[in-house]
Amino acid sequence: MNNCDMMNAFLYGSYRTRSLSEIFPDYGSFNEEFNDTPFSNSVDDKHLKLTYYLLYANYGNSHVANSDENQFKFKLFSIIFQYGPAWEKKLEIQEKIKLLKEEEIVRGSQTIYNQAAHPGTTPVATTEEIIQGIDSQDVTNYKRSKLDAYATQYDMIDDTITRDYIAKFKDLFLKIVQPELPLWYKSED
Repeated sequence: MNNCDMMNAFLYGSYRTRSLSEIFPDYGSFNEEFNDTPFSNSVDDKHLKLTYYLLYANYGNSHVANSDENQFKFKLFSIIFQYGPAWEKKLEIQEKIKLLKEEEIVRGSQTIYNQAAHPGTTPVATTEEIIQGIDSQDVTNYKRSKLDAYATQYDMIDDTITRDYIAKFKDLFLKIVQPELPLWYKSED
C-alpha cells in the first residue's frame, strides 16, 4: 500500500466493497453490462441513460451493500426491469399532462344518450361519436372553469415519480455513516 492509499484509508476508512462509481465509472460500462442481461429490453436507451445518471447522482459514492458484485449488478438490473417500465410510462403521461393547452383542460366530458325506434333495423351505436341519423339523441357537453381546469391539472402533476423510483435502489447500498473497520484475524501468537 503506497502513502496515498494509506492516507485515503486513514481519512475515509476501509470499505470491503466498491462504490457505484467504481463499478460503473461511466454510462458506457453500465449500458454494456445491462445489455448483456435478460433485462435488457425492459426500458429504452433514453430512460436507461437517465436511470444511470440519477443513480450516479444519488448513490455514486455509496458503497454497495453486497460482497458479491455480480449479485449486486443483477439486483440493480432487476429493479430497473421491475420498476423502470412503469416509471417510464408515468414520465410520459406526466409530460402529456404538462403540455395540455388551456382549451384542452377546460373541455369536460361528453354524455350521449341514443334512442331509436326502427322495428326492422338496429342502429349501430357502438361508436363514441355523435350519430347523425338516429330518432332521438341527448348530448351533454361539460365545461370546466379555468380555475377548476388548472386545479385539476395541478393536482395531476406528480413530482414524486422519479424520487420514488430511485428510492427503490436504496437497499442496495450501505447505510452507515462510518466506514467498515478492517477485518482482524486472531493468530496463534
